[in-house]
Amino acid sequence: MAKRITKQIIPDDVDYWSECDSCKNLCENTMNVCMEGEGPSNADIMVVGEAPGETEDDLNRPFVGRAGEYLREELLLPARIPESKVRFTNSNRCHPKNNKTPSVNEIKKCRRYLETEIRKVKPKVIVVMGNAPLASLLQFFYKGAVEEGAAKKSQAKVSGISMWRGNMLWLQEFQCWLMPTFHPSYCMRNESKNSVYSTNTVIDDLKKAWKYAQKERFEYRMPESKHVTNTRVAFEVLRKMWESKEFAFDIETGGKGRSIDKRVIGCSFANSPDVGYYITWETLVSNKELFRQFKELITSKLYYKVMHNGAYEVRILAIAHGIKINNVKYFDTMVSAHLINENFSKRLKDLAWIHTTFGGYDVELEKYKYENHVKEDYSRIPLELLAPYGGFDAVATWIMYKKFVPVMKDEKVFGLYSKIVMPVRRVMSDAEINGMYVDEKRANELHSTCTKVVEKLENQIYELADTEFNIGSHKQLGDVLYNHLHFDPLKKTKTGYSTDKDSLEYISTQPDSDIAAVLLDRSYVSTMLGTHINQAINFRWSEDGRVHTNYNVTGAVTGRTSCSQPSLQNVPVDRLVRSVYTASPGNLLPEADLKSAEMAAIAAISGRNFCQGIS
Repeated sequence: MAKRITKQIIPDDVDYWSECDSCKNLCENTMNVCMEGEGPSNADIMVVGEAPGETEDDLNRPFVGRAGEYLREELLLPARIPESKVRFTNSNRCHPKNNKTPSVNEIKKCRRYLETEIRKVKPKVIVVMGNAPLASLLQFFYKGAVEEGAAKKSQAKVSGISMWRGNMLWLQEFQCWLMPTFHPSYCMRNESKNSVYSTNTVIDDLKKAWKYAQKERFEYRMPESKHVTNTRVAFEVLRKMWESKEFAFDIETGGKGRSIDKRVIGCSFANSPDVGYYITWETLVSNKELFRQFKELITSKLYYKVMHNGAYEVRILAIAHGIKINNVKYFDTMVSAHLINENFSKRLKDLAWIHTTFGGYDVELEKYKYENHVKEDYSRIPLELLAPYGGFDAVATWIMYKKFVPVMKDEKVFGLYSKIVMPVRRVMSDAEINGMYVDEKRANELHSTCTKVVEKLENQIYELADTEFNIGSHKQLGDVLYNHLHFDPLKKTKTGYSTDKDSLEYISTQPDSDIAAVLLDRSYVSTMLGTHINQAINFRWSEDGRVHTNYNVTGAVTGRTSCSQPSLQNVPVDRLVRSVYTASPGNLLPEADLKSAEMAAIAAISGRNFCQGIS
């Protein structure tokens, strides 16, 4: 067990600290705390792994276990990279108990040592092997995993090496290249299954990294992001956009959440890869002539607007400000990125790492959000952080537009983009803007009724179980069903016997199993309440009494559409729940089957009636 100190002052210029205890959970059982990297101090390539293994911890040297041997003999040697040009280190410096994956917080705390080591060595290329070093170098511990248009809640992201591997990313922070690839342990596991695919993949990645390492060192210049604070300069920015005939456009919004009662708080413009402009909404509306020119510019059909996830801009501008741009010409880099590579993230900040030289421009803003518990209300972000971020958003969008158009034409998907996907996207935008009317009185009545029903069912469960417990806890529920009431289990999971729907239905066939039926009823009513009735209430805009769902055309690799916030495609058949969504006065609300609609569309496009005989 390594020596511990109660209070430490770690110098800023050290790349390892033998008495560090900043992440006690990670290094609790390690022998050598904060392991130093190994290799030449001026290496061309720095290989960064996740954390020392047991052998490395014993010898106090990185990459000397089985994985390190495999790296040297089976990966570096075939790639023809001299070991004398390589430095080995890890993103996390201590051997974790049971070789567990470092947590987001542990990766963040160890980053200072890796950062110092990189600045000392000044490598031309950093090869990160695995998720943890990738998360460390790109500072994903601040970034949310949520993509624009996705339904997932924002959470720290530490995975994704399969998506990122093979791409050369420019690290403006360290003025060097970054190559993500698989860890040698992953290659060894694949080899044991008689597959050398990942080994050959990593060798190719290392060859590419070595090719970049042999180039002359040079520096990339960051573009400018200018915060426009007065109307005179704002007029000049709009004039530049008028003259260029095409420009990138982006908005920043404030409001309750990602989709509810949003308002524009600032707009960004760019028509070159060199500079982006951020103008606050307050500045735009402060001068009537300036605002008139702004509206005329973005609503004009003569000027080509370039946006990333343009459907968001279209929806917010129309619903919150009455500015309609769905009928104008605009290019969506999010949709085009999906058509070019459906397996990579559609998130603008992820794409910026691949297609620009200033990836990571969002780190300071994401850090502020992380530390101040800000989710999507950007009005809570200081202007000195928001303005540069907005300008870089526009520049990144412009750069990708100029790259994606020729790529789509070369890959023969531009016709698909312009003739099918974007027209569908526009129709969906109209549906988003129109929204779905919610009967607020009916929704609140159902919420109250279902809450009372759930409470009644829970009391019945407690009576039948002869004890009170947390019904939502699978562990406690399993303990009651299998240890207290002694029902026969259907199946087992990693954490114990299952309590899922199939298991409860199986229990209901056993003697004295009234509790299973009540549990199933509670589960059904709780789902109706928590998932469907609550979403109608929570996502209802107070201004017009409607939910404006988010339709996604880039959400699935298969090309199927989806919607979120709320998910109207998954509203159950239950008439009670569907009664919450009604037609506005004087209108009718038809009900259609999406599967049948897809088959009809396929038949129409193909020119043949494939729907005959299909019920």
